[in-house]
Amino acid sequence: MQAVKLMLVLAGVFQAAVAWASGPFQVISTTETHFSNFTYVEMVVQNGANPMNQFKAHRVVKRNVPDSALKQPIILMPSLANNFAEYMVGTAPGGADFEHSTAANLAQQGIDVWGYSSREALIAPGSCLPNGTVDCSVMATWGIQAQLDDIEFIRQQVTAVHGDEKPAIGGLSLGAMTGQAAINQNPEAYAGLLLFDESLYVTSAALRANYQIVCNGLTAQIAAGDVYTEQFGAGTKALLQLSQLAPNSPTPFPGFPPDTTNRQAYVLVLTAPSPGPPASPFNAGFRLAAGSVAEDRFFFASEDILASTISRFNHYVAVAELRDVVCSQAGDPTFTGNLGAFDGAVLAIEAGLGFGALLEDVFPLMPLADITLLQNPSFGHVDFQVNPDHDKILDQPVIQWLKHNVAQD
Repeated sequence: MQAVKLMLVLAGVFQAAVAWASGPFQVISTTETHFSNFTYVEMVVQNGANPMNQFKAHRVVKRNVPDSALKQPIILMPSLANNFAEYMVGTAPGGADFEHSTAANLAQQGIDVWGYSSREALIAPGSCLPNGTVDCSVMATWGIQAQLDDIEFIRQQVTAVHGDEKPAIGGLSLGAMTGQAAINQNPEAYAGLLLFDESLYVTSAALRANYQIVCNGLTAQIAAGDVYTEQFGAGTKALLQLSQLAPNSPTPFPGFPPDTTNRQAYVLVLTAPSPGPPASPFNAGFRLAAGSVAEDRFFFASEDILASTISRFNHYVAVAELRDVVCSQAGDPTFTGNLGAFDGAVLAIEAGLGFGALLEDVFPLMPLADITLLQNPSFGHVDFQVNPDHDKILDQPVIQWLKHNVAQD
């Protein structure tokens, strides 16, 4: 399969692109790529005057299908440290077989797939001061609200194409959280919420108190000028690379028991249970993937898909994103206080070893919503997504939900 890229001068490849002229958005570039049976469009968009405030908007559709024939649109939001590429990763080594990705599986069914890559996705590795040459202090403002501001551009494009047919929105983890926050901000603008293993609202008073400690720490960190972290993106990618290049060598990463190999460290980071807040921003028992260091394996994840996804991580993560999440978990109602006005469809996907039942804490805040719950008690946080059978256990349920629960008559 050969991809043919066409750099376009006009933003008209998005048939809805006229909408950006009415707001703060400026389209910097547009690229159209043809993959087999699909058309993929990627736009770099600037929001406001600061040139750092650029993000990417994406669209995947089945080729030669007119907009009028496309089915229920969805805006897929990325998880922490990730970008829209996580939904374009195939099942083969390297993930280049796009036609086997989640985005392609949805588009193959005539669904109009849109996506977002946050501003961090456009920052080159190692470019931020003090080690690089770029002043990244603006990242102090890159919390959840900044993502909501960017998403408005994409929603405008969907509206211009589909008129009164409202999009669904959501994704995995942070993608579900920002999707939920978008609905909280404008509940009338969306028809569905893909709530994929997340926790933006917590009912336990004890857990809230522990999250408040994390919230206070991250708030102080930002105030001190420490506005980004490389732990989640760059750190995880580096650990993956070492596990591939020198799996049996002692890992140079600190914090592991003596004589821990790079391979063991990699499996341990992804499968070890979190101690919970305040020691960690993740709930107690949280595992990224189910697996075992002793058995040297992941129980459900495809190593190829997992590695392909991690290799596409953003280098940086804005601390403001983490702050907004844990402060919400501590009880801040900014991104959850208006969910009672949403009367659309919700597909809640619960990984038992991820956020687990904490996902369900938000259900009482949405009494008008039509909630469908899909559970697997044995899965870690990402196991639905990086499973070799994700087409059957994840993509197909999402497709059926979009067609039968979200789609408007």
